[in-house]
Amino acid sequence: MSSTKDVSAYCRYGWLHTRVIQITLMISFVAVTDIGSDNIINIPVDNYARMDATALDGLLKECLDNKRAIYVVVSIMGSTDHGAVDPLADVVILREKYQRLGLSFALHADCAWGGYFASTLHEEIVTAPAWVPVDSSNLYAPEQALGKHTRK
Repeated sequence: MSSTKDVSAYCRYGWLHTRVIQITLMISFVAVTDIGSDNIINIPVDNYARMDATALDGLLKECLDNKRAIYVVVSIMGSTDHGAVDPLADVVILREKYQRLGLSFALHADCAWGGYFASTLHEEIVTAPAWVPVDSSNLYAPEQALGKHTRK
C-alpha cells in the first residue's frame, strides 16, 4: 500500500486515494505536503514542454470514474529548464467542467520563475517615442516575440 494519507471527509463520501496532479515533480512540494511521491501524477507535455490539456482531461475523467479525489492541479508559469508556460486557461475550463460532474480540485499556478516574466507582459507593447533612435539604450525593454498562448 502506498503512503496515501486519506482525508476522512473524502473517504466518508467514497473518494479514496486523494491525488495531486502536476506537470513536473517538485521535491519540495512532496516534502511540504507530506503526501508521498506515490501520490503525485505527472501529466505529459506537448512539443513546447507545456502541460498537455487533453491528457489532463483524460486523467481527470479516469479519476472521476474511479472516485479518486484530486487535491490540486499545479500549472507551471515559466519552467526552469524551458521557460514553458502551462495552459492555465485550459486547466480552469477543465476544472469548471469536472466541478459540474462532482470532481473539484484546487488550482496552483507556480510562478517562481514565471512570475517575474509575467510582470513584463502588457496588453500593448510599450515602445519609445518615434524620435528616439532604434539602437538607443533609452528603450524600455527589448521587444519580445511572444505567442498568444504565452500572453494568455
